[in-house]
Amino acid sequence: MSLHITVKVRGLAGVKASLARLDGDLRGRAMAAAINKTAQKARAEISRAVRQEYAVDVARVRNAIELRNASAKPDGSLTAWVNIFGSSSKRGRSLNLIHFLETKVSLAERRRRAKAGTQQQLRFRVKKGGPLITIPGAFIGNQGRTIFVRINPDDPKSPIRPLQVIDIQQMFSSRKIRTRVLNKINADLPIEVQRAVRMILARNA
Repeated sequence: MSLHITVKVRGLAGVKASLARLDGDLRGRAMAAAINKTAQKARAEISRAVRQEYAVDVARVRNAIELRNASAKPDGSLTAWVNIFGSSSKRGRSLNLIHFLETKVSLAERRRRAKAGTQQQLRFRVKKGGPLITIPGAFIGNQGRTIFVRINPDDPKSPIRPLQVIDIQQMFSSRKIRTRVLNKINADLPIEVQRAVRMILARNA
């Protein structure tokens, strides 16, 4: 499964007025160029917005987003798709907690934890600026790639399960991030249409 947003040219008076300056074939070229540029900016904005809110690295966000350039539809419209997948492997899975594991600790904090006897606890930070989270019984396995817990924490032979958390798709689905991206699309689209029209007119002058 993937979540997608759609960028398309339709129903905007300013856009229609700009495109009216071109003949049919040139109009299609301008629309395709504008819509694809807008979709590229939307993809970049998704990456920035997610990384500003969540403690996830840029490569993982980038790999979870796919851009499909505009293609013609039977009704003559052009649509570009930005797909946001559930994980960087594009299989719809949530991210394991290993991606949010605390990796840097100050010397003073290490001493404080050692005095309190909590230095062995794993700590995680999912949201930028959010609190560190501890999960009783969590441990690292799978050659350092996965955080697990035992299904029955009181039984050392109990089966284990991976600890999965929010994925890239769910991050984008937050109202704050989604609204930010859609607002940018609405602002960029008319500008890109006008820019494409000017370039095509200059080339064909």
